[in-house]
Amino acid sequence: MQAEEESEVSIINNRHITIVAFQIFEKIPEKEKAFKETMKNFIYNDMPYRSPEVLNDLSMWNKFELIMHRYITSGDEPWKQECIDIYTGKT
Repeated sequence: MQAEEESEVSIINNRHITIVAFQIFEKIPEKEKAFKETMKNFIYNDMPYRSPEVLNDLSMWNKFELIMHRYITSGDEPWKQECIDIYTGKT
């Protein structure tokens, strides 16, 4: 029984790239068309055809990180700071 509980806790504590990407996508304002389109392509074209193992692989997070660095260089606007906080796991 305890092993099952520990397994469930580890699943809950692991951050899933799909969830993080969707949370950030929702925070991007409509005026940021290029960023929104890039995230949309990442979510709807790159992720659906990957196995769960690949989604949790560092290579997917690296690709996601490149997107984040391309469009968010600082937290100078509230929505950018929210995206940074989601990406880094603060929220």
